[in-house]
Amino acid sequence: HRCREILRISRHEKTMTESTKWYFRLLKGVFVILLVCVLFLVLYFPHYTKYRKLRRANQQLSREISRLKKEINVLSRTVSTTDHRSFLLEKIAREQLGVAKENEVVIDIRP
Repeated sequence: HRCREILRISRHEKTMTESTKWYFRLLKGVFVILLVCVLFLVLYFPHYTKYRKLRRANQQLSREISRLKKEINVLSRTVSTTDHRSFLLEKIAREQLGVAKENEVVIDIRP
């Protein structure tokens, strides 16, 4: 009877040992996965945040470039219109009113 009890205890210890090994293997696997995840975050996250910051800055600069291009187009049209108008105004002033620039001599030849 005593032998059966010892045999039963040893079988129980053997089963606990196998379940304990399985538990520690599982725990070890979870630990390795967590360690890999932490290393990934430590190595990748700073670069990712820098990338996002640079991308945001790039988008802001693209919007600024677009705005400035529109402003350049408006100003170019204004300059060409103003140049054309000033040329016409100067032509009218010279021909019809006889206005001259400083140090300029006006010669009027009429048929």
